Amino acid sequence: MVPNPFAPPPPEKASPRLYSPGQIGAAAILGTFIAGVFMYAANQRRLGERRGAVASMVIGSVGMALLLLLAFVTPAKSRLVAQLTHVLGIALWQLARTAQTAAYQSYVAGGGKRASNWSVVGITLVTVIVVSAIGAAAYFVA
Repeated sequence: MVPNPFAPPPPEKASPRLYSPGQIGAAAILGTFIAGVFMYAANQRRLGERRGAVASMVIGSVGMALLLLLAFVTPAKSRLVAQLTHVLGIALWQLARTAQTAAYQSYVAGGGKRASNWSVVGITLVTVIVVSAIGAAAYFVA
């Protein structure tokens, strides 16, 4: 059968969008540590490193759970948890810079696209709301 010459071309497969190390750092430092971990793991998954993505999510989730636990056992006036949260965010940003910058730059140079800043804002806001809700629920239950 002869193909229809007037048929629209088949849609191009959309390439995944990667988060830049700066976007990962901004989410981890300005929002919650787990937001940055989610974006870091998403990059790993999109680059074909599925085991690394799963490991990142497990380690990040355990780290966030320990951070929340620490928040409940330290005195209210202590700045330890806030400082530790920022240290973890900065550490994740540096990890993203060292581990993913080369892959990110070559991906973008090859025509790949960067993830939207609005998706970073959305992920960060959702994680802040979820973590705050967990903290508030645990505070009022205890």
